[in-house]
Amino acid sequence: MTGFSMQGAEYSSEEDRIKLTESLSSGLPNVNFKWVKKEAKKAGEDGDKEDTIQIPIYLNTQRTNLITSVNIPTSGIPSYVWYQRGVALFAWNLD
Repeated sequence: MTGFSMQGAEYSSEEDRIKLTESLSSGLPNVNFKWVKKEAKKAGEDGDKEDTIQIPIYLNTQRTNLITSVNIPTSGIPSYVWYQRGVALFAWNLD
C-alpha cells in the first residue's frame, strides 16, 4: 500500500526500524499488511524476543476511524513515551 504516514515517529531506512522524532509527521515507504489468526501464529512471530507496543492505524489524521493496530519494537524506549507522543499510523492523507 502507498500513501501511509505516521505522527510522532518516523521510519529510518538506515536502521530499518521506526524511531521517535521531533517532526510532527512523516511519510512511510510502501507497506504490506497480512492478517493472521492469533491461533495460527508460531512462537516468536509476534515480537516475543523484544519489547513491543501496539500502535493504532487510523483511516485518516482525524483519528475517528480505527482500522487496526500493529506491534512495533520499542527499541529500549519505555512504552509510555510512545503513548504520550500519540504515535499512530494513517492510511489516508487528507491534504
